[in-house]
Amino acid sequence: MQSDSATSPQPAVDAHVPLGQLAAVGGASFLVIAFLARFPLAMLQLGALLYANARFDSFSVGGLMVAAMGIGGAVFGPFAGRLADRYGQRRIGVGLAILQAVLLTAFLISIESGVRTVIPLAAGIFCVGAVNPQIGPLSRTRWASMARSRPNRNRLVSAAMAYEAVADEMSFVLGPMAVGAIAGLVDPAAAMFSALVIGLVFQLAFALHPTAVGPAGHQVDLGRPQSVNWLQVVPLVTAVASVGLVFGSTQTGIAAWFDGLGQGVLTGLVYGCVGAGSAVAGLLVVNRLPERFRLPVRIMVFGAGLGVLALLLNATRDPILLAAVCFTVGLMVAPVLISSYSAAERLVPPRAAAMIMTVLAMATAVGVSLGVAGGGWLVDNLGVHAALLVPVGAGALAAVSGMVATWQTRQLPPPPDLRR
Repeated sequence: MQSDSATSPQPAVDAHVPLGQLAAVGGASFLVIAFLARFPLAMLQLGALLYANARFDSFSVGGLMVAAMGIGGAVFGPFAGRLADRYGQRRIGVGLAILQAVLLTAFLISIESGVRTVIPLAAGIFCVGAVNPQIGPLSRTRWASMARSRPNRNRLVSAAMAYEAVADEMSFVLGPMAVGAIAGLVDPAAAMFSALVIGLVFQLAFALHPTAVGPAGHQVDLGRPQSVNWLQVVPLVTAVASVGLVFGSTQTGIAAWFDGLGQGVLTGLVYGCVGAGSAVAGLLVVNRLPERFRLPVRIMVFGAGLGVLALLLNATRDPILLAAVCFTVGLMVAPVLISSYSAAERLVPPRAAAMIMTVLAMATAVGVSLGVAGGGWLVDNLGVHAALLVPVGAGALAAVSGMVATWQTRQLPPPPDLRR
């Protein structure tokens, strides 16, 4: 016997959700606060590089500091997400925001007072990265919580994940721009202090916002899985890590090429087109895809498209054409990221949502680091062309990840929302 819900039309479930509707769901203040609260992470990466180079006269030391901070986030980020799931975002968010400000203040005071011993300083900034409040993953978790009782839940979450992807892209464009301007006009220390203040103010505001998710405890959502099936999560982690590889290797290859021509100023402009393409796809494309175009299949299709289009990175060195290629590559990036996050949200119980979102965010960061490191080695040993082949392989890896996820959702008992 069929239920009424199975026989009655459900236009609200499949209707397109405009991004403007998100403001009505979470509130305009949440959109602004969550956007600004993620700026410090983007600012500190370039800020630490410029600050350490200014004080130590060494980009190697600066790179070590950035790497230490990134590793700290990658190692302890999922743990922070698990704590937020268990004890609630408000309590954990406030604690981490204050602790990060204290540790960053101690790091800056140490250097300004004359400390030049690299290892202890690297350990200190490792701790700064370890206590990062993880704004992006926690924000994604909030959208999932706010959408849980709505009839167009899946579409709303998809729109939210699209917004989050664009917000991340914009923060990693505008944050470094702000750091570069402050460091150039004032001093790199002023740029680091600005990141500290922005972080303390807006990360506290984010933690205390009414949308903060409380302790998940043992809450049950009958429409969702009741435990984490890591076998289904791993392909999604691999897919977002593949996107990170694309970011890191593309940035390194383009930087090396223009640096060799003495046109390093073009690097940011050309590479920024990847983010621009991703933002356009996130805003205008992904949220309009039909539900029958299932999430794992999207990862497979757009991953394959990413690998194919990345071949064009080696087809031209004209700045304008290369920028156009970067833009088209970016068009493939957002669908892979958004589909992976949306699929992960549907695959896990509410009590593990923040942890899983953080795992995916950290996988992307690790992919970027590996892309930068691997791309740099290839540039030094085999040339720019070899480095720009990494995105081709990364796209193929994302496609394979989507293929595995597609197979799994057919072979394993998926949650109801993934049977569409």
